[in-house]
Parts: sequence; structure tokens; C-alpha cells
Amino acid sequence: MHEANLWELVDRLSILKLNEVHLYTKIDVPKLTSGNQDIWQFPYTRSMLIEFDRFCEQRFVTLVPVLDISYNVDYEKFTNLFPLFLDYLTCFTTSRKVTIGPRLSLMLLDVGDRGMLSTRNFLPLSDNHQLLLCGEALKQAGNIQQCLMWLPSNMVLMSYGYTATHNFTPVIQEYADYGVAYYLCPGTSSWNSLAGCPESALENIQNALKQGVDNQALGMVICDWSGRGHVTDSLFSLPPLVAMAGMCWNKRVDTTGLMSYLPNLINVHMLSDETRQVGQVILELGKLEADLIRVSKQLSGDDKCSLDVDKGSILFQLLTSPDNLDLTNFTPTHFQKALRTIRRLHGIVQSVRLHCYQDSEQIRAVRLTLDLTLTAARIGLALTTAGKNPDPAGSIKTINIGIDNLPVTAKTDLANRLLALQDTHKSCWMSRYLLNGYQESQATTFGLINLLLPSAERERHAN
Repeated sequence: MHEANLWELVDRLSILKLNEVHLYTKIDVPKLTSGNQDIWQFPYTRSMLIEFDRFCEQRFVTLVPVLDISYNVDYEKFTNLFPLFLDYLTCFTTSRKVTIGPRLSLMLLDVGDRGMLSTRNFLPLSDNHQLLLCGEALKQAGNIQQCLMWLPSNMVLMSYGYTATHNFTPVIQEYADYGVAYYLCPGTSSWNSLAGCPESALENIQNALKQGVDNQALGMVICDWSGRGHVTDSLFSLPPLVAMAGMCWNKRVDTTGLMSYLPNLINVHMLSDETRQVGQVILELGKLEADLIRVSKQLSGDDKCSLDVDKGSILFQLLTSPDNLDLTNFTPTHFQKALRTIRRLHGIVQSVRLHCYQDSEQIRAVRLTLDLTLTAARIGLALTTAGKNPDPAGSIKTINIGIDNLPVTAKTDLANRLLALQDTHKSCWMSRYLLNGYQESQATTFGLINLLLPSAERERHAN
């Protein structure tokens, strides 16, 4: 997100007493200038990072750098990254912690297996730095006991788990046996979706808190990944972030009750909505995502559901890759009900009055998400109507016939709806996020247009 938006978010989170922000960065293959200097690969400038570090310190928030590498970086290229790491880490003057992402953790353990690991050979860390390493990478490396001998004695392991019912206990017991400190890392369940799945996130956070507190975890970090194509607006990460801030003071809070008053906490503390309505819109869209996940898995309304963080939510899949979605358990009624909910929420947003940073841009982002969910639900309705099993007694309700086999009028209508949203999407993105992520977001959000348009129209649109 833009620098100013990031600062505003941290300012709000500091008021909620969250005391660490982990800033994730992924490094690619080193590139050199004509003067044989490494090109700065990071999304924020050096001066901005230094200022942001001080800004966080003034609010009693520790800014922790997170380093990771792309899959383009092999062992030979990895050994040349030290100057880039050094250049980046010098911008963080207050934190004594450095978090290592999953891919870089694996690489470090791989070079350790070659008998070459002191971490200082590859990372510019002093004796005062504390290394936070991906626990899953340690398990994949194999000989855990031997790996621990290579690593710094003050190392901390990060245990990640994102489903509503994720059980951290086996990992906790394993780390305890090895005498290693650890963080538990649940997630916001908002990536690879259109509006997140807050009820899944709250269950996930509560499980992590209970198991962490009962077993003396060193801390907890809630993960908020951007997901494929950065489709989910950051507003939909607010419910789990606000909930975690409160649940840290009371790990046994009833999550069902919390869901009922969480909207007003967002209205008051995060978005300053005088109408006290936008929080409810955000939560109801998340509930809609959860309800469709339940239908797909044939769960009852009381069953806990989890967002598939790899494939994404049902609405996300309908918007980005509808031909791959299993519609067996869906009927047109499910999407007609979703459309009624979205239209009702659209009406509510018209009267919302925010008094926060970039208030008009925030409202526009909510409206864009409503429009995208409306389009995704229309895609679902078109596919389930066309693929409906004529035998009501059949075990399979619907066959996914694919976008290409929809009636021409349906495809044209859906394409026109998506085309009409492109300018709004661009405007929303440019006002709140960094330019270097726009192309990927645009391609993911609107890639379906190429399947919906006739070939001649497709070529004209491309030109």
C-alpha cells in the first residue's frame, strides 16, 4: 500500500496496543546498474523505510524486517545477495529481530546441510540480532537436531497455521522437546477472496491464543498475505486485526458474540463512520463468503468453515478461474440469495459517512468490492442455471459446463459489467496502493474478460 496508508494503518493499530509490525519483502535475482551496483529491489525507498522505522518507534511499535527470496533465486545466485540484504537491513535501526520467510529459510538450511552455515556468512546479522525462522522449513530440512546446531542459540521458530480448526499442539510439543522458543502465526483469512472470511480468522486466532498462552509461546504474529493478484482490499483485513487486539486481553472470549459487536468496533476505532454502518457491510460480505464455502462443502450453518487459502473463496474462484470450480452442490437459488444480500448492502453503503484518512477512497473501495462480488455471483448464477441437473432427485445438482458454453447474451452481459469496473479499479488502486502491483491485480481481477468476449471483440479490446 502507499506510504501514507501504511503509516495510517500502523497509527490505528498502535492505539489498539499491537506492538510489532513485520514488513514482508521478497528479493529476486540481483540486477546491476551500469556502474556494477546492485539495483534497489524493494517497494519503498531507503529514506521512507528509515522514517517509517522512527514513526513506529514513536508509537511503541517495533518494525521488524521480513526477508524472503523468489523461486528464481538458486544457490549460486543466493550467495550474491549479501549486499542487498545489508543495504535493506540498515534501514531498520530499532529492531533487533529479523524474520526469515519460508523460501529463504529453506535456502539457509540447505546451505547449512552443505556444512557452510554460520548464518552470518549469508545474512548481515550482529550478535544482538534475533533470527525468526520458518518452522515448516525446519521440518522439511529433515534432521532437526542437527539443523539446530547450525543455527543461532537465540533463534525463534515461526509456526504458521491458517484454518479455523488448525491444531498448533503437535508443533508446540515438538518445539518444547527441542527447547526452542516460538511464535504462533494464525492468519486473517482475507487473501485469495473478495471479502475475507472473518469467522474462520477469529476461530484461528483464538485457537492460537489459547494454545500459545497455555504453552508459553513467546508471542503471536497474525499473517495478512496479499494473495494471488492482490485482489482483496486491505479493508477486509480489519475485522481479524481488531479482533486479535481484543482477544489478546481475553483469550476465552465467545467468538460468536464478538462477531456481533465487531462491526461497531471497526466503525468507531478504524473508520470513524458516523452512520455506524460500514463495519456491518464488511462483516456481512465476509459472512456471505463463508456461507458459500459451507454450501460447497455441504456444511451446516453451525459448522466451522475455513477459507481454502490456495484455491481461494467461491466468489474469488468464480471471478478468476470459474471453469475449475466444482459446482456440484450449488443451485441457482444459492446465488440468487447472494445477489439479494449484495444489493441490500449496496443500498446501505450509499448513506455511509466516514471521517477517516482517505474517507472517500475507502467508501469507493467498498463499493468496488460489492460490484465485484455482484459480478462473481452473477457468474455463479449463469453457470448453475446452464448446468442445472434436470432431475431434482439426482445426487449431483449442477455440472460446471464452463464459461465458453454459456449463452452469448450471458457472456456479453458479464463482460460488459467487468469492463465497466476497470476504470474504478484503476482509480482505487492508484489512490491507495503502489504502482508496481497494479498490472498483476488488473490481470487477475479482469482476466475473465478474454474468455467472455467473442474473438473479434477480444482483439479489439486488446488493442
